[in-house]
Amino acid sequence: MSAFAQSTVTLSGLVDTGYAIQKTYGDNTSSVQQNYSKTSTFKFAGTEDLGGGLNANFQFEVQPSYMAGNGNSTNATVNSSVTTVATTGTITNGVAQTTNQASAQSGLVGKGQSWAGIGSATAGGLRFGTINTATLGAHSNAAQALGTNVGSGYKEIGSEYTRYENSFQYTSPSINGLTAVFQRGTGMDQVYGSTTTISLRRPEMNELGLNYDQGPITLRAVSLKSKTSPNETTATANITTRVTTMSAKYDAGMVRLAAFSQNLSDDLAVATKYKTSMYSFEVPMGAYTFTALTGVQKVTGQGAATSTTLTTGDNKVTTFQAKYDLSKRTYVYVMNVNRTMNANNWAKVIANGAILTAAPTDLTVKTTAMGLVHNF
Repeated sequence: MSAFAQSTVTLSGLVDTGYAIQKTYGDNTSSVQQNYSKTSTFKFAGTEDLGGGLNANFQFEVQPSYMAGNGNSTNATVNSSVTTVATTGTITNGVAQTTNQASAQSGLVGKGQSWAGIGSATAGGLRFGTINTATLGAHSNAAQALGTNVGSGYKEIGSEYTRYENSFQYTSPSINGLTAVFQRGTGMDQVYGSTTTISLRRPEMNELGLNYDQGPITLRAVSLKSKTSPNETTATANITTRVTTMSAKYDAGMVRLAAFSQNLSDDLAVATKYKTSMYSFEVPMGAYTFTALTGVQKVTGQGAATSTTLTTGDNKVTTFQAKYDLSKRTYVYVMNVNRTMNANNWAKVIANGAILTAAPTDLTVKTTAMGLVHNF
């Protein structure tokens, strides 16, 4: 073992800001926004050489907001009657997914992937913390330059199993380009305090992924199983959700082709069933890169947590993005995204400051955005 271990700490990340024009369920908006092409992030990472090929390492990620939220705007108003806003109506583990003012990762400065770990090339690596799933990696493999942002299909037709708090992950050594990944999220069953001060519950999760990276071929296959806390209400307690995801990418030089498939089901009395397929191609031409993506999520069953309403139909997304490299670290982009959501997805959407009480006649979301990304 080395008598003088070497330690390094780095700061990296990117900033994405731009301008967007959007028509959401008939409601027209235009705004200066961020993260249309990439997620703005700051990453603090460190590693120490422990000798004998063994390394200790960590990462702390912050995903900052550059736009006025609730303190920087001189003319902002808040609809006091609105306390929660649903996402696109996704049902996960038997619960309609909502967002609120508190971060889902309330213990962090900003949500992101943060962990500490140890590992080597011969033994693999072990991490503890808030860790990205292999399911996320499978989607990113197929979405290519679009990553997980607007038009990537991740929020429109994907399952959004991004990362888990209270988790550990083991990645095996690479053997001829093949690696295995196991992750477990221990969940959180308890709720403390009164009805006004609570600790958010988390479901437990087990995930197994296989990755193959060899030459121009990149393959991902993942099986994820998640279960809600037994302390939820009777209708949503102990609900198991299973997600199977596969993706493949082939880099032919002049074009990069990718495909994605995902099946999701749960054991609710009125079960949720999604089947997603997605395809993308990317063409690099000097400083330009053109990316196109199309996908559909077939909803054969979608049970609401508070009712027995069964919704069927398709969610669709079609995206085109062109980017131009100004340097090795900075590029500009323009993109057009068209999304169509089934009738269940308009629930709790805010239009003109009020929650919609009836399904709009227009179930499309159309976005045109242009922006600047700087990596550092």
